[in-house]
Amino acid sequence: MKSILLFLFGILFSLFSFGKVKQDSIIIKGSFQGDFNVSKVSLFAYNKKVPIVEKNISGKSFSFSLSEKIEPGIYYLQYINEKSIKTDFIIDNNEKTICVELKKGNFFYQPLPIFKESVINIKWYEYLNQTQIRVARLNNLFDFFALFPSQLDNKILRYYQKERRQYYKIFSNFVKNNSDNWAGLIVANNPYYFSNLRKKPVVRDFLRHDYYWEGIDTNNPKLINTPLYTEQINNYLNYVYDISKHHPFSEDEMQKEFKRSADVVFERFSKNNDTKQFALNCLVDFFVLKNNKELLSYISEKKH
Repeated sequence: MKSILLFLFGILFSLFSFGKVKQDSIIIKGSFQGDFNVSKVSLFAYNKKVPIVEKNISGKSFSFSLSEKIEPGIYYLQYINEKSIKTDFIIDNNEKTICVELKKGNFFYQPLPIFKESVINIKWYEYLNQTQIRVARLNNLFDFFALFPSQLDNKILRYYQKERRQYYKIFSNFVKNNSDNWAGLIVANNPYYFSNLRKKPVVRDFLRHDYYWEGIDTNNPKLINTPLYTEQINNYLNYVYDISKHHPFSEDEMQKEFKRSADVVFERFSKNNDTKQFALNCLVDFFVLKNNKELLSYISEKKH
């Protein structure tokens, strides 16, 4: 009798344990609407070069089960046979199910992700949908005014100022209302600066590169598991090539500017070992891609 009870207890314990694993796992589900030709879906972390998991699919949907201990951050899905498509999404370890639907869009036939389940991703994408086009318009308008200041008539100026006010209002409200979650953390560390053209210019209006890192937390290890730091560092370094922002640099000037920029990145990210090492790796990757041996040697000296 005792052995039978122990046997039954073992079965119940196994079932309970199995159910608990299932409940604690994180499920990523996706579906396709429209003319997709996807044969495999891969899940990647931005700080890893190999996929975390891959799955062959034959229909219009897929599903992954991930450990609840997966590191929080931004991950992305890649779709074989639809190489131009990539879906970024947040895993915060609070939500156990993330459900996304892809539809073929009208603009250059690009798919737009629609999150059906996952409050954090719904919030994030609502913010992106509200601001991405507005930011593009503001950048284009500012570049136009910089090249043709005589074209700054009141009608265009009013339009620019209105777009600027709306962007800053959306940005500020989102960061304030999401200060305790990953969406707020990501948005807060990806700010844009637009001059107030109704006020006298300030130093930052002219020396934007010198103020690039203002408002960005460069010492938060959490952000290593996102594309944010890599994108910000690459954008900062690519300034050297952007002749719309300065006179064309000679080879010597270019190397000096790269060294100065690398020094700034190193100083900004050096308050803890994790971000310091990550920034150094980003610098190495950038200059390897550019085949810049002088800068690689310069960066190598900073490692010691």
